[in-house]
Amino acid sequence: MQSISAQVFKVDADLRNRFEYRDGYKKPASEVTDPTTLVYQRGRVAFSFKADSFQVQLSFQDARIWGQYANSTDVNAVSVHESWFRYWVNPSWSFKVGRQEISYDDQRIVGAPDWSIAGKSYDAALCMFEQPISGISASIGGGINRSSDDVFLTDYTKDYFRFFTVGYLKKSIGSSSSASLLSFVEGNQKKGVATIIYPRHTFGSNMIMTQGAYSSDLSLYIQHGQHESGAKVVAGAVALKGTYKTGSVGSLYIGGAYYTGTSKAELQKGKSNSFIRPYGTAHSLHGYMDYYTKLREIKDGGLVDIYVGYKCKFAPKWEAQFDYHYFSLAESGFSDAIAPEGYQRVTSKELGSEVDVMLSYQLAKSFLMQGGYSLMLQSSTAEKLFGIANGETSSWAYLSLVFRPRLFEKNFKQ
Repeated sequence: MQSISAQVFKVDADLRNRFEYRDGYKKPASEVTDPTTLVYQRGRVAFSFKADSFQVQLSFQDARIWGQYANSTDVNAVSVHESWFRYWVNPSWSFKVGRQEISYDDQRIVGAPDWSIAGKSYDAALCMFEQPISGISASIGGGINRSSDDVFLTDYTKDYFRFFTVGYLKKSIGSSSSASLLSFVEGNQKKGVATIIYPRHTFGSNMIMTQGAYSSDLSLYIQHGQHESGAKVVAGAVALKGTYKTGSVGSLYIGGAYYTGTSKAELQKGKSNSFIRPYGTAHSLHGYMDYYTKLREIKDGGLVDIYVGYKCKFAPKWEAQFDYHYFSLAESGFSDAIAPEGYQRVTSKELGSEVDVMLSYQLAKSFLMQGGYSLMLQSSTAEKLFGIANGETSSWAYLSLVFRPRLFEKNFKQ
């Protein structure tokens, strides 16, 4: 519900630099690979104006790797991250149009992950409903994508959907429990054929329940339609997390996620049971080393992720987190005889274990320093799937500085 009694203009900045040491990040290290280091940089500025019945936001950013462009080269690397307006028809109903961040629940299916140095935004139009008294919020909308200013229909060459529609309904229960429904349909064009679109529908629910020091987070999704290859798909995913608060500063959690895969017999029939999640986040869900971000890295094997972790604020400005993940395939019966993209027959479903350690220090309200170290003990199965021979223990470390100050704020009294 919009309840702004004055016009407000704000300018916010998001400046971050992240140093990374990589020796097996995203794929296993081997005897023939060497470690590398790099620095990511993001510079983003956002302008926001709110009035009684509308809001406008524009944000621009420069996201790059140090040295990606020569300092004497005139390269226009600034892009538009957000450019939208929201108009309230009445206190509960509004519509929001333009390039915007879209995020639902834990961002497993649709999200705008902030870990990515460039972030993620969508060109979309949404109709939104909010009623805080009843705890109900909802949105419905979508977007269409073209790669150029066409006069007639032409091939869409981007590795992205041609269109999407989304519907979301959430009911908050008290201050810390909720239940939601999500429907997401994406239309992917057949490569090189502009007139053929393969739709894929993901539908599911997220439920969060809290009772005292205990809480649970359950997600269930089904997926049907067609993959980008045209194969018919019927797939599913389930995720469950339980958390116990250890006093006022720490929390212990355990959970797991299961994404269906495709058996050899189904692959030979041209069918798929492989769950794909290309528009959500994985960094916060399936390990910091980002091996299984979209689930395509494991071909059609599906994924099982069992994890346990502990997070605590052991001093006023200090926070630490420890996570352990055990990964395995949901299916293992695929063969290189039917898979031109490098499938290999595997005899074990085990993918390996990952250990993540993170430490952060809040220097000031808008200034955060964070570092971490991760270790991946991958199996021979994982090495086969990634096409690696003579693999070695993989590791990754980072140190980031995040500065997010409010540069300007002005209230215009009416």
